[in-house]
Amino acid sequence: MKSKQFIHTYFKSEQIESLLLLAIGLITMTEALYFLWGYNFREFYKGLAWPLLWVGIVEVAFGASIYFRSVVDVRKVEGYFNDDPHKLKSEELPRMIKLMKNYVVYRWFEAILSVVGVLLIISMNSTSDFWMGIGTGLWFQGGVMLVSDYFAERRGAVYIKGLEEINV
Repeated sequence: MKSKQFIHTYFKSEQIESLLLLAIGLITMTEALYFLWGYNFREFYKGLAWPLLWVGIVEVAFGASIYFRSVVDVRKVEGYFNDDPHKLKSEELPRMIKLMKNYVVYRWFEAILSVVGVLLIISMNSTSDFWMGIGTGLWFQGGVMLVSDYFAERRGAVYIKGLEEINV
C-alpha cells in the first residue's frame, strides 16, 4: 500500500498557506484602518483602505477556517488510511473533486475583482484619487487571492493523484 506521506504533505502545506493568508489579511486590515483613521492621508489611501479592509476580512476568515478545518481533516483522513481505506475513494476523493470545481468559481470571482480594479485605475486616473485607490486595492487583493488559489489548486491536484493511486 502507498505511504500516507502525501496526506501529511497536503495538509501541512494547506495549513502553512492558510496561516499565510491569515497573516496577509491581518496586515491589510491593519493597514486599511491606519489609512482610514490616520492623520492627513490623501483620498487615494482612503479609497485603497476599503478593499484592503473588506477582502482582508475574507482572507482572515478563510485562513482561520481552513487552518482549523485541516487540523481535523488530517486526523480523519489518516483514520481512513489506517482503518478504512475504501473511504479515501468514497468520501475524501469526491470531497476533493468538489473542492477543485469550486476553485474555478473562486478564480473567476478573483479575476473579476482584479479586472474591475484595473478598469477603475485606468478610467479614474485623472478624475478621482479615491476611486483609483479602490481600484488599486481591488487589483492587489484579487491578485493575492488568485496566487493563493493557484497554489492551493496545484497542491490539490497532487493530493487527488495520490488518492487515486491508492489500491483498496
